[in-house]
Amino acid sequence: MGLFQKPDIQFSNESSQYNMNEKRITCPHCGNDRFFQLPNILLNTPGITFFGFDWANKTASVLICDSCSRMEWYLRTPNQLD
Repeated sequence: MGLFQKPDIQFSNESSQYNMNEKRITCPHCGNDRFFQLPNILLNTPGITFFGFDWANKTASVLICDSCSRMEWYLRTPNQLD
């Protein structure tokens, strides 16, 4: 991958519904309740990256709205409903 190329991120072609803490997740922009889920994303921090300990960084789950493509980030993995 070159310096200015977008990373090739693969995720499911089918959207699903999710909840967190027993509450259904809906898009705050369009109100849709179906999302694509990306694989866990590594949250880099400058200090840990500087010392080469990227493996120690936390990860986040990312949901992408099926309708408007807004991205929602979660430190805990949301529960898939269907």
